[in-house]
Amino acid sequence: MGMKTSYVVQPFELHRKRLRPARQEAAQTESGALKKAENLAKRMPGAAALRIVADDETGELESATILEAFGEVPDDFAESLQGG
Repeated sequence: MGMKTSYVVQPFELHRKRLRPARQEAAQTESGALKKAENLAKRMPGAAALRIVADDETGELESATILEAFGEVPDDFAESLQGG
């Protein structure tokens, strides 16, 4: 039972004047996630780079951390990551 860290970029798009998550993109490294999020935010309303730590065997989420957000992200995005 080992923990695995992965990096994901969550872009956001406008739909009926509201921000909603677009398709997530994986990144190999933390710096790669930050660069990808920053570049996506130039073409979309916003994007966030995330660090995900999960159990390698069960897939159970240990933590999800916003490394940095670029542009516009929903106000409740941080709470939604924590399952709140």
